[in-house]
Amino acid sequence: MTKLFKVFYEGYSASDVEQLRVNRKWGLPGVKCSVCHVTWATIGVAYPSVDLSTLPEEKQYRRLWPVPLDELEDRRRPLLDLLPNGLVPPPGTDLGPLVGTGRGAFCDFVWVDPWTLLAQPEVLERLRKSEVHLPRSVPALITFKKANIRELVELELEPRTLMARAAFPNEVHQCRACGRNDATMPENIVVQRSTIPSDVDIFRDRLMTTLILATDRFVESVNRLELSGLEFREVDIA
Repeated sequence: MTKLFKVFYEGYSASDVEQLRVNRKWGLPGVKCSVCHVTWATIGVAYPSVDLSTLPEEKQYRRLWPVPLDELEDRRRPLLDLLPNGLVPPPGTDLGPLVGTGRGAFCDFVWVDPWTLLAQPEVLERLRKSEVHLPRSVPALITFKKANIRELVELELEPRTLMARAAFPNEVHQCRACGRNDATMPENIVVQRSTIPSDVDIFRDRLMTTLILATDRFVESVNRLELSGLEFREVDIA
């Protein structure tokens, strides 16, 4: 029976150990909803494999200031055929590879922030040879100076699981227009068993998009290979 683990790393913010200065060229803006009257954007959802350079309206995806819902829909519509698995990107979705510079000493896995995970390419190859099912990985366009590595790739972690209602002490409300929910990260994470994917061993949660989860197969392989940069905490399944 599959077990699930929260993926994190307490040492990700050690600026004198890992130094990355990166950003993305494109994204969806936040939204100003006229129904729930909240201005908001999702954090964590990113599709580094999506290239918008051929879109006639490419430049509008560089402007990320919050927009009304109808304008968000206009910007979202051309992206639907570009995203994997027919996914609908929420406001605030990041698009395209990371671009920037890096220097210093890096672990096997590298965190840009608590919800963006990169790895050295040879690390992912070792995991694949261990029969770990990995998502798509995309080279980060980073120039390294005085660093112990030459390349990093970003894991394209799709929102796949759904947190169980039992995880939240109060009812979660969702806006019928913009899709925003008022849930906050619970102390005890509980995931719906029926939403755990079978084709990939590391992914995000759809409700809490900053939450990265991994199966026991991923965790056991990382520990056995003694890979650095990740920590794990088991979560509940209902």
